Amino acid sequence: MFTINSEVYSAANDLVYAKNISVNKTNSTISTLQLEHAHAMLTVKYTAGSTYPGQSSFSALSVNGLTGTSTIDITDGSVTAGSAAGAIDLSGSLQSAAIPAAGISTLAVPEASSSVTISCTIDGKSYGPLNVTDITELVQGKNYVVTLTTSGQALVIENVEVADW
Repeated sequence: MFTINSEVYSAANDLVYAKNISVNKTNSTISTLQLEHAHAMLTVKYTAGSTYPGQSSFSALSVNGLTGTSTIDITDGSVTAGSAAGAIDLSGSLQSAAIPAAGISTLAVPEASSSVTISCTIDGKSYGPLNVTDITELVQGKNYVVTLTTSGQALVIENVEVADW
């Protein structure tokens, strides 16, 4: 059993594992191990809408509603329910008060049901929490890419894509 946490993405904390493979004297060769991510990933991207009058200067960004800490059995990939997390502050990943084009990612503990929210401050105005209703579960090895867009004076969730990673 290994402990996994929902936290700002870093390669050092991206736990990968391979499920058990049976080996015996008649089948003693392992050609490859199929590595799998222990976490799900949540990536936040941003685009300024054509009607947004501001500079799109971010001073805060956080994700809430994720499980904080759980354990994973790397023999079969099962995750044990864990504790609730507080807000995960992604502000330290902002670059020159902006979200990089590739987005800002957090590792997320997989869970069967989810109620993710995003909050941020742009040009001194607080937005959120925005409910990401398109994310109903967080699956190991999937990246949930949430694109935020300013439209006039509002911030909206423009799109949610789910991809393997």
